[in-house]
Amino acid sequence: MEERNWEDLDADCLANVLGRVGLDSLLFDIPFVCKSWYKFTLNPFCWDTIVFPSNYNDGDVQKRFMKEYRVKKFSLDAFVKFIVDRSLGKCTALYLHHLYFVKEETINYVVDKCPSLRRLSLPRCQSGDGGFNAELIRKLKHLEELTLRDSANLIDITREININCTNFTLLAISHGGACIKEEEASAIVNNLPKIKYLKLSKGFIEQKSLVMILKGCKNLVHLDVSNCLGFNPDDKILALASHIGEFNYKGSVSDANLSADYWAFSNEWKDGVRQRQRQRERQVTPFIHSSRRRNSSSNLLD
Repeated sequence: MEERNWEDLDADCLANVLGRVGLDSLLFDIPFVCKSWYKFTLNPFCWDTIVFPSNYNDGDVQKRFMKEYRVKKFSLDAFVKFIVDRSLGKCTALYLHHLYFVKEETINYVVDKCPSLRRLSLPRCQSGDGGFNAELIRKLKHLEELTLRDSANLIDITREININCTNFTLLAISHGGACIKEEEASAIVNNLPKIKYLKLSKGFIEQKSLVMILKGCKNLVHLDVSNCLGFNPDDKILALASHIGEFNYKGSVSDANLSADYWAFSNEWKDGVRQRQRQRERQVTPFIHSSRRRNSSSNLLD
């Protein structure tokens, strides 16, 4: 049987394979094998799906990037832009939810550069803003899935999704950031009536708000309200949710069932989180300066 060289493979096909190896390999392994492999990593199809792991908040990964690419200073915002630029607008799935303190301007940049996004997961924290700018949804006509870090601007966001995103199916609010009261529940029901997947775990949901969602969102196949406060998963709730294939309510309790000691601990914990977030935000290095990578004939930051 005649042997074929891997270089004879269709470029887009090989790029699709390389795009499945993960961000670490695309940055630190494949480009340094040889010049041919480096060129393949520049194919935008390698960057169709971009997942930023949680370790990219850590100094060790940042130092490795600075060493391999001979970068003098590291900025997470500039790094995100650098990675997104590799897709040349072809990125369809971008997951930023493990990252801390990404600036609002960077999110604007990402949306402008990736109009074909179908899946977008926003950073755990954004600095210097009041929440995700709902008007950015107007640029994401193909959006099907959105993960937010909290429910700030949820009413405006769902309104823009209803107007602009005809194929939208999934909304998630991660890291316990959901606070669903009557207004937010009404927005979900009225603006996302055909939603199939709704994930609100570890948040706060009023009993009447959950009832409103269960009655209004008839196309739900997956609803995650596990480990939430604010409602009691009683027989009425279970009956209303009987049409949902996956209804996860484990660990959820009404806030009336919680002791004063719990609320005192919860408030103390939240204050500690805010303090640590402010400390980390002050430590962010402001700029990234590009220079030549280890192979002087190519500069990955161009």
